[in-house]
Amino acid sequence: SAPEQHMRSAIILALGASFIRWTLHANGTLTNGGDFVPFHLLFVLVAVFIAGWRLVRTDPDCNVPRLFRAGFQAGAIYTLIISFFAYALYSWIDPTFFPIRVNEMVDQAMAAGRTEAEARERIEGFFSPFKYATITLFSFVVISAVDAFVCAVLHHKLLRPVRR
Repeated sequence: SAPEQHMRSAIILALGASFIRWTLHANGTLTNGGDFVPFHLLFVLVAVFIAGWRLVRTDPDCNVPRLFRAGFQAGAIYTLIISFFAYALYSWIDPTFFPIRVNEMVDQAMAAGRTEAEARERIEGFFSPFKYATITLFSFVVISAVDAFVCAVLHHKLLRPVRR
């Protein structure tokens, strides 16, 4: 059925993105997760678009709220998998990333005149695998909602007449 189809596409895209990201990390090509964000934005959009496309194919009379819901569900599934992967990457696969990054930032803050204790407290309180995954989760949920709305309107107003 349509829900399983859009879930499957989102899962495949998220696992594919995770595999690509892990491969880039493993061979040392990409160590900063922020550099991979444009690919995630594209993959979320593709997951959302595919969900709407499949829903219109199975139910040509579906409305914008149903299209939005299907797209948002696909985006949310993608987001959950990617957020868990981000947590796993920085907690278990590369647990030294955040301590090294925190030390670099503390050194920069000390060069700017802050004390090490003050800088370390502020920076360590913010940079952790859990907070990184949480920020990823919340930001991608918002992005999924925006993508779902835009794609729902696109499918409803522009693409449905072409498909009939």
